[in-house]
Amino acid sequence: MGEELPNLFSALRAHWAASDVQSARPATSSEVVEFERSHNVRLPPDLREYFMRLNGGVLGHDGSADNDLISFWRLDQVEPLPDSGTQRGLFAFADWSIDAHVYAIQLSRDATVPTPVYIFGGGHLIPAAPTFAEFVRGYLAGNEHVLYGKD
Repeated sequence: MGEELPNLFSALRAHWAASDVQSARPATSSEVVEFERSHNVRLPPDLREYFMRLNGGVLGHDGSADNDLISFWRLDQVEPLPDSGTQRGLFAFADWSIDAHVYAIQLSRDATVPTPVYIFGGGHLIPAAPTFAEFVRGYLAGNEHVLYGKD
């Protein structure tokens, strides 16, 4: 991983700044540990580093939307989705257009298992990216499949 994640999250911070979105106070390691304990999950390294560097927009779910109406939530706003058929352990971490759909990542107790990101809206799950870091790369590139589920 090396410098890859810090560079990715620096690019994300710059992208938000271009939309007048200020990042929140970074989450502390104790806040991350408490989130993991209370939800019985382990954050993968990319998501852990994201929360400890940026932690969503300053308002997060309450209104820190970029120019495309996407809001990244703070750790204290991340919430589990109800079980969706065979997909369990999904946690919403961002939304588009005031919850028209949410972006959710699959978490478990094992931080080494795959953690795909999905778009959830209208009762449907659409695979968006294989990891949180890949989701951020797609977000920064304006990839319509990653952001809106378009083929």
